[in-house]
Amino acid sequence: MDLQTIGIVAFLALFIGRRIVAERGFRRLSAEEKVRAMDGFAKLRMVALIPILFIFGALLGVERFAPAHQLAVTVGVLALLLLYVAVANLYTVKKLVALGLPDHYRKSVYLGQCMQVAALAALIGSFVAGS
Repeated sequence: MDLQTIGIVAFLALFIGRRIVAERGFRRLSAEEKVRAMDGFAKLRMVALIPILFIFGALLGVERFAPAHQLAVTVGVLALLLLYVAVANLYTVKKLVALGLPDHYRKSVYLGQCMQVAALAALIGSFVAGS
């Protein structure tokens, strides 16, 4: 198995694990806390995909129209992706504290965020090491 495949498998495993951790934490919330969490993150859920679509749209556009710059754009896309994850994670931490959700839920979200960063690191590292 090559490094890229290992990176993709690790990414998917960590991504799925992150969802499981988040779901377990969410299930432990009371009905009122669940509503508060859902309402508190409604806006983020609506707009979170827009930057990702833009980032990958730019990558696909450059691959098609300017293949000579593919490496530079790929590095830029990965940097933007990491920046996006960092900003989203910081926003989430700030919002969780502001919503006053229980420690056990915040800890499950923080663990999920660490898993998300590890997933991206595995994916990026495998492609960098494999090229």
